[in-house]
Amino acid sequence: MADSEAPQHNADDTPDTGDRLALPLLIPVIVFLFAILVIYGLSRIYLELNTIRIGDVTMATPLAIGVSLFILFAAWYMASNRRMPMWQTAAIGMVAVVAVTGGAIWAAVDDRGEDEARAANGGEPTPTAPVVEGQVLVGLTEADWVVSASPGSAAAGEITFAVSNTGSIGHNLRVVRTDLAADGLPSDGIAVDETELDVVAETPDLGPGESDEIAATLEAGSYVLICNIAGHYDAGMTTAFTVQ
Repeated sequence: MADSEAPQHNADDTPDTGDRLALPLLIPVIVFLFAILVIYGLSRIYLELNTIRIGDVTMATPLAIGVSLFILFAAWYMASNRRMPMWQTAAIGMVAVVAVTGGAIWAAVDDRGEDEARAANGGEPTPTAPVVEGQVLVGLTEADWVVSASPGSAAAGEITFAVSNTGSIGHNLRVVRTDLAADGLPSDGIAVDETELDVVAETPDLGPGESDEIAATLEAGSYVLICNIAGHYDAGMTTAFTVQ
């Protein structure tokens, strides 16, 4: 009886390490990149279409419906055609990639929202704070142990701070130009030493429920808004403010 011969393997038929690792590495990378493309592209498209309205409906709503229907149709078609040719699978994926990529590019270059904002402001960029009679108005509220400014930044120029004391005790406001942190001003534990700082505007002490307005021409830079009644700054009545 003839000895059975062991199968002979040609060295050229044995895949090398690179060939064995290529596919397992490439598939996750491709899936990851495709997911990033879909997430980024759809988010840009939705945000852009959300600014376009027909009546009370934004265009993001019909897009969401269309995307859902496309996914359902593709899933139904692929499930009902288990031996679907590879070219059909590739075609479905290509349609999705082209649509998402094209939509993302359109959303990135479309300046419809910027044009509408400029038109609403007479052709000027939207300011960081509302303008009232040529002055930028910043609403500033002082409660018990909190100072809050709305907005927290403004364009350089004449700025009016409309200060309201909504707390149960007296407060005041000091506008300090400084690069120090809001909680890093020189203090003896009782009050901030204003002689070591550049105080550019201030209010008198305001009782509960009282309000005042102070105007100052501020240059671009960093500022800190504080209440400097004894103990109030160290209790947390401070906030940063930026002039651009």
